[in-house]
Amino acid sequence: MTARTQSRSGRNVGQASGQRVQEHHRSRFPEIKIVAEKAGGTKDAGIAATDWTKSHPDIHGIFTAADTMAVESIKSLTQAGATDKIKVSTSNLNDDARAALERGTLTCASLQPAVSMGRDAMREAAAAIEGGKVLGRIEAPALLVTREKVASYDFSKIIAPTDYQP
Repeated sequence: MTARTQSRSGRNVGQASGQRVQEHHRSRFPEIKIVAEKAGGTKDAGIAATDWTKSHPDIHGIFTAADTMAVESIKSLTQAGATDKIKVSTSNLNDDARAALERGTLTCASLQPAVSMGRDAMREAAAAIEGGKVLGRIEAPALLVTREKVASYDFSKIIAPTDYQP
C-alpha cells in the first residue's frame, strides 16, 4: 500500500517517493520482486489483499504503510485462508495491529519513537528561542517490533505517554 499526494506543482509526490523506495529495495534486495502496489485507504487494503491472492498466487508478503491497512489485509487473508502463506508487515502499531502481532498474524512493524522525537523537537525549539546551540539534525531510528519482542516494549515511552489524551 502506498499513499499518493500531489505537490503544488502538480507533481505526484507519493509516486516519486515510491519510485525511490523501489529503487532502494531493488539495489539492496534484488531477490525480492515487487509484483503489485495499491494506493488507497484502509478499506482498499483488504480488497487489494484479496485481489493479490488471486492475481499473484506466489505472493509471499505484503507491506502496508499504516497499521490500519495491515489489520484489514490480515482480515482478508484470514478469510482467504492465506495467513500462513502470506506475511504482512507494517509501520506503526495501534492496539489491533499489536494484537495481530501477538497472535502471529502480523509479522512485524516498524515503529517511530514519537515520544523521543517530540522531546528532541521541543529541546531544539527551546534552544533556538533562547539563542542556544541548535543541532539542526537529530536521528531517530525506527524500531523493529516482532512477536518475540513486543512484550518487552513500554509503548508509553515510545508512541505516547500513558496520560496522553488526543
